[in-house]
Amino acid sequence: MNWLYEFWESLTFGRVALGVGLFLGSLLLSFAAIGIVMVKIPANYFSSHYKQDFLPDSHWSVRWGAVILKNVLGVFLIGVGILLSLPGVPGQGVLTILLGLIMIDIPGKRPIEARIIKRPTVLAAANNLRERYGKPPLELITDGTIVDTKIDSDGRELVVFVYTLNGVDFESADVLTDEQKQRPGDYVPGAKVGIRFDTKNQYNSIVE
Repeated sequence: MNWLYEFWESLTFGRVALGVGLFLGSLLLSFAAIGIVMVKIPANYFSSHYKQDFLPDSHWSVRWGAVILKNVLGVFLIGVGILLSLPGVPGQGVLTILLGLIMIDIPGKRPIEARIIKRPTVLAAANNLRERYGKPPLELITDGTIVDTKIDSDGRELVVFVYTLNGVDFESADVLTDEQKQRPGDYVPGAKVGIRFDTKNQYNSIVE
């Protein structure tokens, strides 16, 4: 207990004020970053076909400097998000962690991002913010399986697929695009595919 007593004795008003100021500053920074990024990212950011190209027309030195800064900020936001996720600490902790993941460049982060954004509270907060600034809701992707292929009465090639959302099984069908027809092996029965679905009507879905 001596260390606790010594710590308490070492506290001064200045140190407490500095700590509170740093916490509030971090909180405000995370809120501002959430607002900017969640509004600016494309609606199809979480699509498996989305390809990010950061500052493509910039000089390599500017681009790499911005990439390093972006990753440092991403790591910082993940740390802030973990802190905000602690019991009794106010703030959008999970959303801040998601924002940090969006900003850092590491392999294998997409499944983690997808699991976070599919949380109803996180998705609702992000889409409410986007709606406030006139942006379309985020398009979400889940894993699905092709169970059948068929030709409809108009001669169009259809795939029938199943997927699960929040513990509920869905079955739907979609017409293959010309681009998808060039990859027939990707849409045979048993193939794993990405399913983009409407968050307000989960039966409304298309194959990625």
